[in-house]
Formats: sequence, C-alpha cells, structure tokens
Amino acid sequence: MLRKTKIICTLGPASWDRETVKRLLEAGMDAARINFSHGDRDSHLKIYQTLRESAESLGRHLPIIGDLQGPRIRVGEIPGKGLQLEKGSRVVLSSRNEPAAGSRIGTTYPSLAGDLKPGVAVLLNDGLLRLTVEKIESGDVHCRVEVGGLLTSHKGMNLPEVKVSVPALTGKDLEDLNFLLEQDFDYVALSFVQRSSDVLQAKEIIARAGSQMQVIAKIEKPSALDELEGILDESDGVIVARGDLGVELGVERVPAAQKKILRAAGKKSVLSITATQLLESMLVNPVPTRAEASDVANSVFDGSDALLFTGETAAGKYPVETVRTADRIVREAEGSMEAWGDRVMLRHQAAQNIPEAVCHAAADAARDLGAAAIVTGTQSGRTALLLSKFRPPMPVVGISDNVQAVRRMSLYSGVYPVQLPRMEVLEESVEHAAAHLRESGTCKAGDSVVMTFGAPLSGRGSTNTLRLVKI
Repeated sequence: MLRKTKIICTLGPASWDRETVKRLLEAGMDAARINFSHGDRDSHLKIYQTLRESAESLGRHLPIIGDLQGPRIRVGEIPGKGLQLEKGSRVVLSSRNEPAAGSRIGTTYPSLAGDLKPGVAVLLNDGLLRLTVEKIESGDVHCRVEVGGLLTSHKGMNLPEVKVSVPALTGKDLEDLNFLLEQDFDYVALSFVQRSSDVLQAKEIIARAGSQMQVIAKIEKPSALDELEGILDESDGVIVARGDLGVELGVERVPAAQKKILRAAGKKSVLSITATQLLESMLVNPVPTRAEASDVANSVFDGSDALLFTGETAAGKYPVETVRTADRIVREAEGSMEAWGDRVMLRHQAAQNIPEAVCHAAADAARDLGAAAIVTGTQSGRTALLLSKFRPPMPVVGISDNVQAVRRMSLYSGVYPVQLPRMEVLEESVEHAAAHLRESGTCKAGDSVVMTFGAPLSGRGSTNTLRLVKI
C-alpha cells in the first residue's frame, strides 16, 4: 500500500551530511525543511545543494521549504549564569536591547511599552516563566512574577493576549526570502503570521521576482486563529505550529485548535501540515512513546496532508529511525481508515467553479468504478491538490512538464507526480499517460483510470474535462 500522508524532515547537524540525506530519502522523506532561525548563509546553501544533488541521484523530485525566523521577540543579554525570578517579585522589562541590571531586563522589542497594557500576560522561555503587567511608565513595563524560574540570555518572549506591531517580515526575513528566490526553493514558511496581509506581503515580493514559490503560513498565535479564514484565503499552505501555539494558547487548547485548522484547510483546499513534538522522545530514544505514536496517527486521522519533524531529524540521535517509524505508523493509520471507511473527503460543500466540479466528479467516478488511479494533467499542480482533498482511496498521478509543479505535488497527500512532456493532441496525451501507468506498474491491462485535464491542451488553463479510460 502506498503511503498517502507525506513526511517532511528538518535538516540539521544530525542529518545534513550527504549519506544521511540519502538514507532519509530511502526511508521515506518526501520533503525537506531548512530552518533559517539557525545557521548562516553558507550552511543554508550547502544543505540546499546537498538535498538537490541527493534527490537527483535517486531520481526524486524533492520539495524544499525555507522556514523564515519571523519577528521573534527575545530578552537581551543576562550576565553570568542567569537571573532567578522569584514568584511575587517585581521586574522591569525595557523596550531597549540592553544587558540586564538588577531586576531590569532588556528586550529586542522596541514597541513593547506601546503594545502592552496592565493585566496582560508575558511568557518567557517557552512559557516556563509567567509575568503579569502591572503598569507602564516611561517606556518601561513593570511586571509581577506569577511563575518563577531561571531566566538566561536571549530566551524567547510570547505575548498571547497581544497583536504585536512588529513587521511580518523582518530585515533578516527579507534577506532570507531573497536567498530562497535566488536558489529556487519550492515553499517559504512564514513565522508568526497574524493576518492575511502578512501573507500578501510575501506573495507580492515573490510575484515581482517572477517566481513560482508558494507561501505556507505558520499558525502560532491566538490572533492568527481569529483571522484563520482570511489567512487561508491568501495562503498556499498552513502549518499547525504546535510549539509556540501551545505556549500562547495553552496546551489544553491545542488539540481542538489543530482540528479546527486542518478542517478549515481541507474545506479551502489548502495544503495542511502538522508539526512539533510528533516523535519528540526519538531525540534520544530509538523508539517513541505510545502517546507519540497515537499523536502521529491522530494527526493523520485529523486530515493532515503532511507531518513535519523538527528536532527529531535535525538534532536527534535517530533521524533515519524517526522517518522509518513515522512511515510505519502512518501506513497503519491509513490502512485502518480505509478498513473503517472513515477516510472521508475533506471537501464536502458544493463546488464553486469548474475545476472543483470536475475534481469532485472525478473522485466520485473513481470510487464508483474501483479505478486503479486518477490521472491529472496540470501546469501548476493545483488540480492535484484539489483532487487530494477528496481523499480518493486510489493514487492521484499528477503529470506535468513543469518541474516546479512536480516538486510541489510531491507534498500533497496521496499524489504521486510524474514529469512528462506536454502533448498537443488529446489522444496522444491519453496514450502517453496510459503507457507510463503500465510501465510504472501503477496499472495493468484492463484497469479503469479516471483522467482530468484542461482543454485545449495547447494552452494554460483551468481543468475542465474528465475522461474514463480502460488501460
């Protein structure tokens, strides 16, 4: 059984050498992520080149995601071994990035005093420390310590009750985005998205560069959940970024938020990715906990198109074993869904346009016929994503002469892309696709196949045609 849900690996010191990249690909890695919060330009370029060369050596079309750091707010330098914050004590947060002195702590957030107000919470060090704002005077924020602990230099700051006024793309992000465009990355992931205009800003830069790179919004703040519909309308994909989302929202609310995001993405035919701590214990252990196995399976049940592994593959002791384990869990989960009859389509509202109507009809026809595959000819890959959201039990074969579209389709659930030259005549296109299906072993003589494409074939246009073919 082909695995439908895709596996994304973050590359890091544990996995960025050529041999490990090859082993990850052979174990089941479908896409790679480079985290621009760490490393320098030389290391990013080296990882990118290693990924491209390794994938090419195996005949694979590997999509690569560049994950921008975003407007991360941090405390400044804290001398010595850190500052012990005691519950009930008072501290002062400065809007200036200055070394800590006594109970005064610098931050990297110039608008701190302007954005906060008395009564709101300030979380430090991934939510392990909690402060409450008491008053604001002369650009300083006076806080009471609610949950204490040791605070060391440059730890992160989260403001769950505040829509921060920092720019969506920092100066570093803009430099990194230009690098992604120069190197032909397939996707850019935007951190700490708060509104649809954050996504549009990145898309405008990409469009001006004449690039096909697509934008994935990371949902990490309560304010992003409030604006979810608008963000999804402008995004090509979405990541359920459970790390910072759990800090800002509270861990008890993350499971419901995950379901909300994935369902909304399914309805809007947006690529959906679930991330963070999926197999966290495999940072140090060769096998996951039972709870982690359940988390991976439930992320599949919830409708994730792909699962993103971060520290497990970037810095863990068992990166290849992580992928193999995820592969086994996902296959078992998908097999159970097929047996239960619960792998239902994520799109269920009426079609809004001709391509949606054709894809809905194709998925229904393929189910009714027991077709061996659905084949779609596509220039952008969009039709393949639409088809995948109906969750057909058979594979969707996405055919394109556009290598960027082929790489993007490698990330779509249940889609298996093929790069083939474009045919100018319909009958030639059908026969060419049928020949590939026979040669690849996807279908055999006598199998039924459902095909979709846009007519006329000679021009770029929307999918408007469905054809039933006997191989």
